[in-house]
Amino acid sequence: MSCYICEIADDTQDHHIILRKECKPLENCEMNKVRVCTRCHDYIHKHPMGHIELKRLKMEFQNKLEIFFNKEYFSREEIKEILEIKDKPVDRLLKTLVKQKGLYEREDVIRACMGGKILI
Repeated sequence: MSCYICEIADDTQDHHIILRKECKPLENCEMNKVRVCTRCHDYIHKHPMGHIELKRLKMEFQNKLEIFFNKEYFSREEIKEILEIKDKPVDRLLKTLVKQKGLYEREDVIRACMGGKILI
């Protein structure tokens, strides 16, 4: 599988778009991962301009979330199914969110998945 960023290298590894320290519940969410080569991975984390590439990846991820979370309110089970994560991570993700009529609001869920920050 080639690198998601440079599309050249085949020696790739998983990279979390929303870093584990930003949103631990998405650690095993496949939607939150891309395959990148060592060179691009180092660029993202160590190069002074790497934050630009990371922001682009985060914006793509946020856009995906906005597509998958396509209605105003979601149940816990719907969120779990969309993100394809287990019970404990989903509970940690939703722990601080306030329910509206027994459901979770779309924007709150997306913000939680983004580590608390919606990109504009």
